[in-house]
Amino acid sequence: MRLFEREQPVSFEVAGRELAGVLHVAGRGPKAAALFLHGLTGTRVEPHRLFVKCARSLAEAGIPSLRFDHSGCGESIGEFVDQRLDLMLDEAAAAAEFLRGRTGAARLGLVGLSMGGFNAARLAARDASVEALVLWAAVASAENLILAMTGAPSLEAVASTCPFDHHGNAVGVGFVRSAAGLFAPAELRGWRGRALVVQGTADEEVPPSDAREYSAALGDRAKLVLVEGASHTFNAIPHEGRVLSETVSFLREALG
Repeated sequence: MRLFEREQPVSFEVAGRELAGVLHVAGRGPKAAALFLHGLTGTRVEPHRLFVKCARSLAEAGIPSLRFDHSGCGESIGEFVDQRLDLMLDEAAAAAEFLRGRTGAARLGLVGLSMGGFNAARLAARDASVEALVLWAAVASAENLILAMTGAPSLEAVASTCPFDHHGNAVGVGFVRSAAGLFAPAELRGWRGRALVVQGTADEEVPPSDAREYSAALGDRAKLVLVEGASHTFNAIPHEGRVLSETVSFLREALG
């Protein structure tokens, strides 16, 4: 099968906004699929094509997947200044529904990086079809992350100066206020699936303590993998290799 047949550009709408994605088609395999959720102001590619490489490896293992850009990100419609965490969760849920419809998958695995991990955890807690969860450097508290990013004493202090600049992206007051009090590990306590929690020990943006919060909330349903010396997005060939091999192996077993 040629590349353009295996990887199909797709789009779907959420609240009138068209979101762009790529559907990775797999051959015969389990009636399961994986959904990728990117980080804050990220894209469906992510640094050093991490999502692309993982999706292609999963397709080779017989697991189809969907990578998509949230509104205001990548090639999707909208501006990030209008994004909110509740809207991101709605978009993730719509992406999961779209993926089920296109693949016939009854069971899903979610792969989330950074804020995408936060959103993946929250979606897993709400979607009974999610049986496997992979968290790469996942944010545990969106509120704590925003305060750490800005150095502000409170979310209202951040809101009063919005939009704030995050690597050239405008983060709006709606996003800041939508983060108040949200703690994703706590939402997973009633979820019955299995998880892989991967964290770099030299992460400069999300502390390893966030990974331990997820691991503690999930108990024996989670495997915690600490990648020694790895940065937030695992920006080294051996670190990337470890993340990809652990993820593909875990999802093949959990969704097989």
